[in-house]
Amino acid sequence: RLSNWAAVGRPLILSLWDLSSSATLQTSLQVTATASYATFRPIHVDPTATVDLFTAGETIPSPLTGLDRSGDNGDELGLSSGGFFAARLDSDTGPGAIAVTRAGKVITHGFLPHDVLMTDGDTDGTPDIEELYVNEILYLFP
Repeated sequence: RLSNWAAVGRPLILSLWDLSSSATLQTSLQVTATASYATFRPIHVDPTATVDLFTAGETIPSPLTGLDRSGDNGDELGLSSGGFFAARLDSDTGPGAIAVTRAGKVITHGFLPHDVLMTDGDTDGTPDIEELYVNEILYLFP
């Protein structure tokens, strides 16, 4: 059902660290997922993105940092059919970390949100991952 939901462009935010295991879901999300990684990698805003999800309401420092809390921390994302990267791994030109596809209605995280669960890089008392989700919801439902 999730693949069908994404395929028709209904609003969706999906965080999945093992997306490479589902070709069907990758097709529906219009992303490719390759190069699984097993240690946390910093997440940088992409300066060429159509929208800055790090400042679209709440402010999140770039890079978004975290700790390695799992054996599989995510997959590098690629775009298979349009869209843009809102964030990248390792640097602002690295592999995809957050993809926005389906005419701006689907947001895919290629990382494990649990790894950034306790990060509050801007020291405002709110975890950065919570602020990221707020910004993404604001983007999907203006």
